[in-house]
Amino acid sequence: RAPGNSDLGCRAGCVSRVYNSGIAMRWVARVIALAMFFWLAASGSASASCVGVKCSCSVSGDTISFGGYVPTAAGDINVAADISVTCKAFVLGVISYEIHLGSGLHGTVAIRKMSNGSSQLTYNIYKNAGRTIIWGDGTNGTGTMGDSYLLALGASHTETVSMYGRLTGGQNVSAGSYSDTIIATVVY
Repeated sequence: RAPGNSDLGCRAGCVSRVYNSGIAMRWVARVIALAMFFWLAASGSASASCVGVKCSCSVSGDTISFGGYVPTAAGDINVAADISVTCKAFVLGVISYEIHLGSGLHGTVAIRKMSNGSSQLTYNIYKNAGRTIIWGDGTNGTGTMGDSYLLALGASHTETVSMYGRLTGGQNVSAGSYSDTIIATVVY
């Protein structure tokens, strides 16, 4: 879109600007479209196992989208999305697993950041709706999610849990599209 044209139907990745009398540009509000995408990876690990059985597990998840962000607006933006683990046993046995979330491309597990060039927005993902326990890899005070259950021969079972995102309000950043990539690993 050419500068000076407004687009009230702006989709993700657009920036809405308002011009004052066509002479001097005045930001009425900076709208930032935000999206965070999950690369999902499954891995076998010795730190947890399918007790006494052979099994396989996979992980999948929804995209977390914080929508439009206005730096001058009061308060945080809170969203939720789901992540699922499907395990299949080849013999009768107990399945145990944990889901670990990585730090992302621009921050740490304790302080995740979305990026748009050199500009960054702080956010995080929590394992509870109260957003008091950061969902990470179990280091730096973060928690993981897990489960354990009996699974019959040849059966598969899917567990779905919610993840809770929070984008911290009051961050003065340039307009644009911000993103990060998180690796979710199921350890079984």
